[in-house]
Formats: sequence, structure tokens, C-alpha cells
Amino acid sequence: MSGGDLKPLVARLVAHPRVEWLRTLRMLSHGELHALDEHWPTWAHDGQLPGRDDWSLWLIRAGRGFGKTRAGAEWVSALARANGKARIALVGGSIDEVRAVMVEGTSGLIALCRHGEAYEWRSGIGGANGGLDSAVAMSAGAQVTLRAPPVFAVTAGDLVELVEGCDRTLATCARRFGNAANFRGEPHLPGIDLLTRWPGG
Repeated sequence: MSGGDLKPLVARLVAHPRVEWLRTLRMLSHGELHALDEHWPTWAHDGQLPGRDDWSLWLIRAGRGFGKTRAGAEWVSALARANGKARIALVGGSIDEVRAVMVEGTSGLIALCRHGEAYEWRSGIGGANGGLDSAVAMSAGAQVTLRAPPVFAVTAGDLVELVEGCDRTLATCARRFGNAANFRGEPHLPGIDLLTRWPGG
């Protein structure tokens, strides 16, 4: 059963009461059931499908319930299946959010593994040093030097989260991040001390 055959089947299911769905689904083979379950374009609405096949970046701006997580996970899964050596970044507010929603969530990457697929997922950051933080003294390319040695021994495969610091000044925003246009401070206004120096100021 090809993807083109699935849309009419889903349309027939939706047109009938749910009690009749089981009768229809029992007529399908195991392979057809897996195809029905795993063929994302059959279930997705138009906004959940990428506009082109050659996209390397896709932004979905929508509210809760739109299906952003599922759409992103399906797209990333398809990219990974097409190129097993692809480097893919999952970006979220924190590593915990990425893990809980994008990887381990109900619409995350693990839940979307197809029948018979294997995956390897190492949850957690830092190994024995998980939950601890340390300042970075310097960095060069892929090498990072910490200001103090880790509390516990580091082993190959330990995951870390690096966060680039910001002192919230216009100079840092411009030089380090090249983002002065979006700086939201007021660097050219006098400090609060000048405003409170005079009565009623």
C-alpha cells in the first residue's frame, strides 16, 4: 500500500462512526497497518509538511495544539533516514526541555521510531558531573579549558551543555554576538542614581 492509497482510506474511516473503524482496520495486513501508522503525510495537515525537500532550516510560528513538535520530529526523522551521517541540532530553551519534549515526549523522536527501527539515546548531561557547573577559562575550536578541574572524573561519551555568557552590555552584544540592533537596554541614558538625586526626580 503506497502513500497515495492511504489518504482515501483515512477519508473513508473519518466518514464512518468509530465503531466501524475496527472492522475496516482488521481487513488490512500487518504491513498495511504499519504503513498507515507511519506515513506522516497521510495524517499531517498542510502546515505540518515542509514546503520543499531541500530545506535545511524550517521555522514554524504557531500556537499550542498546532502540532509543531510532531512536525519537527517527523521532518528531522526523515532527514536522518535519508542521510545517516547528517548533523542535526535540536534547539530549545534548555537541554531539559529538548530532552523532555523533542526527544522523549509523546510527539518526540523516540515515539516516532518506525517498526523495526533501532535507536540509541543517552539521557542526561555530564555523567558523574551531572548537575554541576564550571566557568570556561578559554576555548579554541573544539577544545574547552575550564577554570577549575571537574569534581569527578570525565569519561568518553559524557555530554555537556555549553552556555555562552553575556554581561548585558551594548559592547558585548555588538562585538561577541553581532546583535547590537536587537539590544534592548538603554546604554546612553544616565544611571538611576542621577534620577533619584533630586527630590521628585
